Amino acid sequence: DAENTVYAQDSKGIVYALKPDGTLRWQFDPRNNGAGAIGEADTSPALSSDSNRVYSVYTDSTKRKLMFYSINTSDGSLDWSYSPAEDGYDKKFTSPVIDKDGNIYVASNTKLYSISPDNDFRWEFSPTSTLSSTAMQTRLPVIDDDGYVYLTAIMSNNSFDRYIWKLNASDGSMIWKENPFGNKNLSSSFSINTNGTSTVIYIGGALNTRLYAIDAADGSKIWGDDTILGSGNISGPIPNFDASGNIYAGTTGISDSGGFHRISATGTQEWVFGQASPGANRF
Repeated sequence: DAENTVYAQDSKGIVYALKPDGTLRWQFDPRNNGAGAIGEADTSPALSSDSNRVYSVYTDSTKRKLMFYSINTSDGSLDWSYSPAEDGYDKKFTSPVIDKDGNIYVASNTKLYSISPDNDFRWEFSPTSTLSSTAMQTRLPVIDDDGYVYLTAIMSNNSFDRYIWKLNASDGSMIWKENPFGNKNLSSSFSINTNGTSTVIYIGGALNTRLYAIDAADGSKIWGDDTILGSGNISGPIPNFDASGNIYAGTTGISDSGGFHRISATGTQEWVFGQASPGANRF
């Protein structure tokens, strides 16, 4: 924000506002704002575009609720809170994601919610309604520049099937649902690159070095390879890219050392840095 405040959240769900010199400006504790005594969070807060509010999530284990908070950045006071009707037992929210209009998107294990910055419920989307299985784990949603929301989920019934949904951000209606990976275990988050008139989704595996490019227009696979990054695991949650469409990803080593890789937009590895001896590096 304008005062260069840093916002962080610990595993107990407490949000901290830190001054540039590292001293505390304020803290927000969910347990002092209607939550039960026991809960947790393993997410990051999100700052509104006007920097007036910071958004955080919390799993209230005592009341079996998933909680979403809007916090005033001026003093750390509660602006508003939201809790969906679903049972929060053994569930967690993803970190909040904000679109260009200030609307907030947050996913539980099995649903995606959209809330306005003024705490008006907009819509919810249930991926399980489009599948025969209800056993899944959703991942952090991503929004593109054209107003579409993308959500991925991995089936938790040992099939490892990974699906992607493309939704209208305005009403949550589904445009397409695809499983372009088969039963590949792709458990990392993903990123989107709009290059000219085409939008490409890049997704990799946190338990392997698989990397795929998906056409956002219809969900079809453009390219994908199980060994494009050698052996090991993709260590970063999201593959990154540059203005030319080249993809950058780090790996941890198994039979090879981990490395930092550059992949061309057509799926060819151009170079790797730091891959010297097995198990030596992690990127």
